[in-house]
Amino acid sequence: FPPNPFGLHDMAGNVAEWVEDWFNLSYYRQSPRKDPPGPLPSLYRMTRGGSWLNGWEYLRSARRTSLWPEYRTEAMGFRCVADIK
Repeated sequence: FPPNPFGLHDMAGNVAEWVEDWFNLSYYRQSPRKDPPGPLPSLYRMTRGGSWLNGWEYLRSARRTSLWPEYRTEAMGFRCVADIK
């Protein structure tokens, strides 16, 4: 497969990724800001994307799922990121 627009290969389907946001079903629909910091802590955290364990419909990075923070599996991970300046 060709690289994505950033020149990166194989960025989908490895593991679903934990993100910083807590889960709130209506938060993003009601949020007035673009890319808000996320809702206040709740029972569940958000994950994005899917893993080698999921079907194709979970592999989009826009796919969000909620799980309790203590959940562990070999199909979950995280990505280290930094701002590019």
